[in-house]
Amino acid sequence: MRVGLDVRLAAYTRGGIARYTTELARALRAGYADVDLVTLRSWKDRTPRAASVPLLTPPHHRYERWLLPFELARLSLELVHFPDHVVPRRLGFRSVVTVHDLAFELFPETHTDESRRYYGQLRESLPAASAVITVSDQTRRDLIRLTGVPPSRVTTVHNGVAPTFRPKPAADRVVEADLVRRRHGLPARFLLTVGTLSPRKNLVTLLEAVALLKGTGRRIPLAVVGEHGWLYDETLGRIDRLG
Repeated sequence: MRVGLDVRLAAYTRGGIARYTTELARALRAGYADVDLVTLRSWKDRTPRAASVPLLTPPHHRYERWLLPFELARLSLELVHFPDHVVPRRLGFRSVVTVHDLAFELFPETHTDESRRYYGQLRESLPAASAVITVSDQTRRDLIRLTGVPPSRVTTVHNGVAPTFRPKPAADRVVEADLVRRRHGLPARFLLTVGTLSPRKNLVTLLEAVALLKGTGRRIPLAVVGEHGWLYDETLGRIDRLG
C-alpha cells in the first residue's frame, strides 16, 4: 500500500506533533515492510528523509485545505495520514487524521486567535476522514461529545516511546546525572517539568505551588525544560513576580 505521512511541521518546530510524525515515520519504516511510505515534507525541510516528497503548501496556512489536495493528486497515494487535527478538502484517496486534544474548544484562552482559527476547522473537516485517531481515551470521549462523530470511526492509539528513552546501566546514569547537574547548577534533588512554554501546559500552577512551598521555608529548585511556544509572556512574568 502506498501511504503518505504529512511531516511538514518538522520544518517549523520540534514540538509534540512534529516529534509524533517524525517518530511515526521511523517506526513505520522499521516495522511494516509492506507499506510503501512516502513522507510529505515541507520544501524548507533539508533533513535527509527516505522516500520523501517536498510540498509547497505550509502547515496551518489559511488556504491549506484547498491547496494541499492539488499537490497530493500527482502522487498516486492510496492513504494519507494527517497528524494535526485537520483534513484537506476534495480528497481522491482515503485518509486518517490524528486529534491530539480539544484544548482549543475546552480552553480557548490558552490559544492564539490564529491557532483557534486553524483548529476550528476540525468539525467541518472530520467527514472527509476515513478514520480518526485520538491519542487518549479522554480525547476520544471529548471528540465524540463535542463533534458528534460516530464512535465507530474513532480509535484510541496511545503515543509510543522513542527507543532513545530506555534505562541505562546504573553507573552511566550516575555519571550523566552528575554532568547535567553541574552544567546547569542543579542540586542533587530538584523538580523537573518538560514541555513547551505555553498556557495550555499550566506551568503557572506549578510555579505557584513552588512559591507556596518556599513560603513555608521549603525551597525546592524547579528545572523547566522546553522551548517558548505561544503566549508565554504571562508565564515568564509570573516567574519574575513570584521571585
